[in-house]
Amino acid sequence: MTTSFKAYVLARNGHRAEAERLVNELIATGKSRFVPPYNVALAYAGLGNSEAALDWLNRAYEVRDVRMIFLPVDAKWNDLRSHPRFPGNC
Repeated sequence: MTTSFKAYVLARNGHRAEAERLVNELIATGKSRFVPPYNVALAYAGLGNSEAALDWLNRAYEVRDVRMIFLPVDAKWNDLRSHPRFPGNC
């Protein structure tokens, strides 16, 4: 299980502190090697931090993350899909 998905699942199941720790770990790792912004966005989405998730999705778009094509159908993004900043809504 990837760190980002683990953070997403933990957050959705009420384990916010552990999920936040994992998000911080992802961001810290990203300072020394590439961490896909999509991964950080997913963790923030699990935490319900829509602004941070959308900021990181914009970064994912900029680096042309191939997983962006799944945004319209992946249920993990349902909570953000109606947000005006959600990719495809702009």
